[in-house]
Amino acid sequence: MAQKSMVQRVLVHLKTSSSGSPPRLGSFSECLLESLAPSGGQDRQISVKCYLQNNRVILEAAESSEATSAKLKHLDVCPMKMMDQSEKDQLPSEIISRGINVGVVALLESSDHHVLITRRAAHMRTFPGVWVPPGGGIDWDETLIQAGLRELLEETGLSIESEIRRNHVLCLWESVYPPILALGEPKRHHLVIYYHIQVASSKLELSRRVRLDPDEVDACAWLNQPQVDLVVNGHQGDDELLPRDMPKTFELTIIENGVHKTQEWPVEVLTAKAPKSGTDIERISSGTRYALEQWLLLFNQTMISKI
Repeated sequence: MAQKSMVQRVLVHLKTSSSGSPPRLGSFSECLLESLAPSGGQDRQISVKCYLQNNRVILEAAESSEATSAKLKHLDVCPMKMMDQSEKDQLPSEIISRGINVGVVALLESSDHHVLITRRAAHMRTFPGVWVPPGGGIDWDETLIQAGLRELLEETGLSIESEIRRNHVLCLWESVYPPILALGEPKRHHLVIYYHIQVASSKLELSRRVRLDPDEVDACAWLNQPQVDLVVNGHQGDDELLPRDMPKTFELTIIENGVHKTQEWPVEVLTAKAPKSGTDIERISSGTRYALEQWLLLFNQTMISKI
């Protein structure tokens, strides 16, 4: 993913007035949820409309019943929510000037209902070793779906445009790095748009075509519905057991000396939570966990409708 200049970055703009005022540029240090819904929303999430216009991603509050709305959520301890104004004023000018960047993530679902996640390479500046779907920034004059498909191709080698059955914005996540203040002052602030893309090819067919980019990711895995359910509803702890019929490992593909190989990996990675202090661990990102929760709701609704 090429580094974009300050002039060509697609940033978040907020439409917070019903008076017809134009959307305003979001400030790096403001909390998106509190700006759009001062009450904080229900369960730390709100319904929003999100669209790309003139190389600006525009967010505005919406009713949950609106067909074009999607859920936006963040951590309860989101740094932009927890910091007071004096702390925000002390952030370095080079950080404050960054605005709120946008990332588009491709949550790819195979025809046999597996979803693809990738592990960020250990040398990445943010969230190294954390599991997320393929994704990244929007290039100038791209659409949201074009950005998601390009990032998917760059990171995994998968070109799927001709196979798409369905695509839509699944949900959004407000991401700050580091994710909690105990790990340091904020350095990155993103709106992450999770784009659900369902294709006609099976997991096996897609797996054969995967070619990971080691500059971005060092492993990938396809999660089935029970594994996604474990991600969403499982917990890590000595006194809590995995479901009796749940395998103790899951299969991933890694790059070793330039060669793609399959390997079994501890299933506990799927339930690991971010530490409250110290060094981060291998885990599924909080935003990805939320997106998989939304995918699971959609999957269950689809299965019920077929009965």
